[in-house]
Amino acid sequence: MKHYIVILACLASLVGCNGRTGQKDAEPAPSPVDSQAKLDFLASVPEFHELELKMTESGLNEIISRNKLGVQVTPEGNRKSYRIWNQDGENVIVGFQNGKCTGIQRMRTDLSLIENKK
Repeated sequence: MKHYIVILACLASLVGCNGRTGQKDAEPAPSPVDSQAKLDFLASVPEFHELELKMTESGLNEIISRNKLGVQVTPEGNRKSYRIWNQDGENVIVGFQNGKCTGIQRMRTDLSLIENKK
């Protein structure tokens, strides 16, 4: 009888069963990725280095003021979209819902934004 238990335990470990319920163990959770690492697409624009997915709306407004960025705000109910740009026409759209950042998207360089800022 002991041999059968050992054999079953070995088989269970080979197929990834947990031994208690006979269910396959869940896949390990992916390691958390630093939110800043997700924003590598902004690395070439110094004015946008401080942008992060964890920032608040007031934090974004501080970054805009500190870096003297152009801004266009579009309110949509409890959501807001901020299109911000630097003096070279590099620009991003930052979305907020209820004051929390919902995403950051880099847009193509738009030289017409430079004229709108002046």
